[in-house]
Amino acid sequence: MKINYIKYIIIFIISSNSLRCQSIENISIVRPFSATGSIGLNLNSYSSSGIEARSRPFDYSLLGNLNIAIYGISIPLSAVYSEQDRSYTQPFNHYGISPSYKWITLHLGWRNINFSPYTLSGQTFLGGGLEITPGILRFAIIYGRFSKAANGDSASNLLYPPTYERLGYSFKLGLGSRSTYVDFILLRAWDKLNSLDSVYQNTTKPQENLVFGIASKIQLLKELRFELDASASLYTIDIRSNVLLDSANTKILTNFSSIFNLKLSTQLTTALQSALVYSGKLFSAKISYKRIEPDYKSMGIYYTESDVENYTASFVLPLFKRQFKLGGSIGFQKDNLMNTKLNTSNRVIGSANISYNTSNYGADFSFASYGITQTPGINPVIDSLKIAKVNQNFNLTLRYTFSNNSQIENIILNSSYQSLTDLNTITQNNSNNLSVNGTFQLSNTQTGINYGITLNAVNATFSNYSNTFLGPILNFSLPINKINISTSLGYQYSWINSQSSGGVITTGLSVIYQIGQHQNIKCDGNLIISNTNNSNNFNELRLSLGYIYNF
Repeated sequence: MKINYIKYIIIFIISSNSLRCQSIENISIVRPFSATGSIGLNLNSYSSSGIEARSRPFDYSLLGNLNIAIYGISIPLSAVYSEQDRSYTQPFNHYGISPSYKWITLHLGWRNINFSPYTLSGQTFLGGGLEITPGILRFAIIYGRFSKAANGDSASNLLYPPTYERLGYSFKLGLGSRSTYVDFILLRAWDKLNSLDSVYQNTTKPQENLVFGIASKIQLLKELRFELDASASLYTIDIRSNVLLDSANTKILTNFSSIFNLKLSTQLTTALQSALVYSGKLFSAKISYKRIEPDYKSMGIYYTESDVENYTASFVLPLFKRQFKLGGSIGFQKDNLMNTKLNTSNRVIGSANISYNTSNYGADFSFASYGITQTPGINPVIDSLKIAKVNQNFNLTLRYTFSNNSQIENIILNSSYQSLTDLNTITQNNSNNLSVNGTFQLSNTQTGINYGITLNAVNATFSNYSNTFLGPILNFSLPINKINISTSLGYQYSWINSQSSGGVITTGLSVIYQIGQHQNIKCDGNLIISNTNNSNNFNELRLSLGYIYNF
């Protein structure tokens, strides 16, 4: 029992952030060791009437944070114990280090390296790597474990399915600099068959992957550059499947038989995105193209969209010393690239924005339209199921700022309108949403007093149903010596189909008392009073008292 008690009192959870790349050139001037942190205690109380309690009447929590720095490398730790949570998972998380010296960088431990969007990007692995960039040479190599074996959760295999231990390596070889380069990339990864218990091997397929990629950015002219990311992925769904035999239907695949174990479940897919970018003094523009074949996968990335083809053009035109900006874009998208779906979806995506900003006032307007229609694929489109919709968004923001030696005043008006129009006359599922909010905020730079008011108005309509909300929010804060007081009061009244449905009052109070340089005490209170025209009226009160010591 004593062991369990200690386990719940001290739960170290190391932050999932990896250690940043640390240059060892300046290691002699870096402080060898330092430690900072905090400890604290929170007491919370809760009471309600009219609804089922959503918290315990009383609970407490002990908090501790420690940040250790060794030669500039940060190691954060935290410990938590509370009445509400006496369980923990994975008490120690991923750590790694990437020391660098001039043009050499070494990667050790848990790392996250990016070579290109469709080869190795965002995949966390446990292992090592090396990057060297002497002159125009660009070389990098990594090797490690991409995932560890796990038998999963038999009660919830959909959320936590069994996984094999997955190993892999990747290297990049190229020429150029950060602004202009051409890189060739290879990635290979595979599942270890015997890493998973035999009882799960019948239902879980071990897989293998080989990816070739090219990533480039070429400065054609001073103001014109070309960007390209392309890859081809050989992906075996089950490495236990039969060997692929030569045939007319597999002629392209068999070209890779000398470097990859081709199986009946092996598929070859490609992904590509390219862009032509102009960045001039008068304006900037971009034309881009993207094509990702159905079911494209790489073991070096967690997720990418697939079965999609995009054409996009955009521009930005700054005027009047860049105080005025005009921009816009137009794009066309479709799926069903291999004509295997019942229908093909076609989308038209357009946007425009205008802005004018100075130090004292400004205005921003934006418009976006997203349209989707369907055309026949392998079967005709059924009228009652046909998707044909247009989604439009309008946004307008106005601001005015006034300041002098003693105070700053801000007035901001935000409004947005969104509509969804169903072009199918059979379904006719239309909706629109209008929201407007205005804010006035004043800050006194001499006394530290801040106060303001925000008025919100929202109207949402769905077919024959409408809901409207209207109400203000007041806020006020005041520093008194070592005490900071802040409070807020809000009220929201609602109507359903133009019939009154009552309102909700929310209020909050926070008081922070600073004790010297290292300690503070904080008190918080929040009250909700719901008085609607139904049987769901309730009151809810939360109070908390906290103490924190920083060192």
